[in-house]
Amino acid sequence: MTARRAALAAVLLLGGCAHDPFPAAPRTKPIRPPAGRAAADCTRAPLRPLLKSGGAVLSTNFRRLSPHEARETARLRGSILLTVTHDGCTRTGYVFRFRLPERPRPFTARKYWYRRAARLMEAIGIEGLRDMTAALRRTVSAPPPYGTWIKVGDYQRIAVSTRSERRAAIVEVRYGTAL
Repeated sequence: MTARRAALAAVLLLGGCAHDPFPAAPRTKPIRPPAGRAAADCTRAPLRPLLKSGGAVLSTNFRRLSPHEARETARLRGSILLTVTHDGCTRTGYVFRFRLPERPRPFTARKYWYRRAARLMEAIGIEGLRDMTAALRRTVSAPPPYGTWIKVGDYQRIAVSTRSERRAAIVEVRYGTAL
């Protein structure tokens, strides 16, 4: 009887370790080099991690998928999981996908969710994205429909979207710029 219990405990332990706490973000269409240009001709510098452990960021992991595509994952305070997709060649693109353990308000409450997106972006502490957070804060009083591009600067724009996924709320902030 103890051998069966030990085997069952081993199966449960190994099965629990196989669970990926950072489920893959939906595949987005990668940005390719312009027609007639090789990837080596891209003007963007090699991809580097954006996130650092500390403050609200408890742990991070960075994985380069190709010379101009990477995925970064982080665990934040409050059981929030973050996946950052890096993408770009002649332009820069990031998708910040926050997975919240619960949905405290309905998605129709856009003011709440735009404010929450701004707070989440501030919490990860990326100095270079302060303009983006400020643009999100400016839209809180009259938030546009989800997925609408908001101008941040001459060459920068962001969009916010939300959805449910397996008992969790997903808040996605897309950022794009041209070099």
